[in-house]
Amino acid sequence: MNALSLDLDPRTVATYDFPEAAQYLHLPQSTVRAWVCGQDGFEPLIAPAGDRTPMLSFINLVEIHMLAAIRRVYNVKRGKPDFRPTFFPGACAKATTICKRRYVCARSWEPATA
Repeated sequence: MNALSLDLDPRTVATYDFPEAAQYLHLPQSTVRAWVCGQDGFEPLIAPAGDRTPMLSFINLVEIHMLAAIRRVYNVKRGKPDFRPTFFPGACAKATTICKRRYVCARSWEPATA
């Protein structure tokens, strides 16, 4: 029985491991792992879709892509005084509450009805 047969949103299914996600997103694997698992006293920024193993969903890839884009556009680097990793989880939680959506970086998807 696959995820689609359970009427789950296919974007939320844990499908990608860290090396695959890093390759698709053109990011170092260590960056993907740090943002999902946390590192050096920093909390994780993104909650993985996988319950038992840190596998990522398509929406997780979108979240990582958006975080990377924010860092790239605003030239934010870890270690710079203006990079506050603790800001991102709080901002995401607040945006989720305000928008009343679980994933604020990805549009809602409704399957086509016949």
